[in-house]
Amino acid sequence: MIILYWVMQLLLVWIFANYD
Repeated sequence: MIILYWVMQLLLVWIFANYD
């Protein structure tokens, strides 16, 4: 599902952004 892919992308971006 495209929504699942979008959520995973958002999660990855969030993790990388908070990976100080």
